[in-house]
Amino acid sequence: MRVCLLGVSHWHAAIHLDAVRFSGGEVISVWDQNGRTGTDFAAAHGLAACHSVEQALVGRPDLVVLMGSPHGIPSIALE
Repeated sequence: MRVCLLGVSHWHAAIHLDAVRFSGGEVISVWDQNGRTGTDFAAAHGLAACHSVEQALVGRPDLVVLMGSPHGIPSIALE
């Protein structure tokens, strides 16, 4: 399964990364509203960082994990 992790500044990000890897899946890209956080997370885990949600979806993931505060997630999901 090909997975994108969006909102990797959220404290669940490393947990979701571990779950994907443990299950035999592949994280194909990560993104965060704070570009530096996304880049740092990607570099720390050997992943590709994206600069936008649209860029993250270009790889046609099977699953998108969107993390963040409850009030911010709908607007990101609707982008």
